[in-house]
Amino acid sequence: MIDKKHIIRLEVLSPDGEILISTQNFEFAKDFFAFKKSEFVAIKGNSLPNLPKGTEIDAIFYYRNGTRIKYSTKIDLASEYQVNFHLGTDYIVLEERRFSYKTEVNVEGRIKTYTNDQGVFDFDPPYLTVTIKNINHGGVFFSSEYEFLPEDIVELEFLEEGFIIPTKILRRQVNDQGQILGYGCKFETMSSRYEEKISRFIFDCQIADRERNGG
Repeated sequence: MIDKKHIIRLEVLSPDGEILISTQNFEFAKDFFAFKKSEFVAIKGNSLPNLPKGTEIDAIFYYRNGTRIKYSTKIDLASEYQVNFHLGTDYIVLEERRFSYKTEVNVEGRIKTYTNDQGVFDFDPPYLTVTIKNINHGGVFFSSEYEFLPEDIVELEFLEEGFIIPTKILRRQVNDQGQILGYGCKFETMSSRYEEKISRFIFDCQIADRERNGG
């Protein structure tokens, strides 16, 4: 059964994968002529695509935790302002790629402390500023004027004050001259609330990037 509370976006695709609609403006409407064990979805908007009744589509629901669920169905009704369809009971959980797919960003973060096998080390206020270059649900890549070593664990603060995640340095990326370009890292521990916030941030970045590129 679909988990309505945690859905953050809906995409409607043609069977060959073309994105027809990408929106947050939809609802699971009450259906007075309901089919048994089906959900009625109504998308609202302006200039929605003209899809004839019976057009085959794939509806993909995006959840806050990165899960994507796909239903194959058909259009019931479509106009410039509303598109309706029903969901059956069969669905597919799409391949989980959220921990490997990287989203390019340019976000400032800061580090107050880090630890390694030698102890705990503090940076003086205003602390160490780093630039996060890409992010996924498993970690980040950031650049820094300070030189870290693999296995160092930094207390990385970003997105908002107090949003701090213990983050382990996995590798250093260098150029042909041996200069350090940045550090590939993984998040060590994270609460469900933090996971949701990062999911939302990544999702918003992906949507903004798609809009910039006319996708």
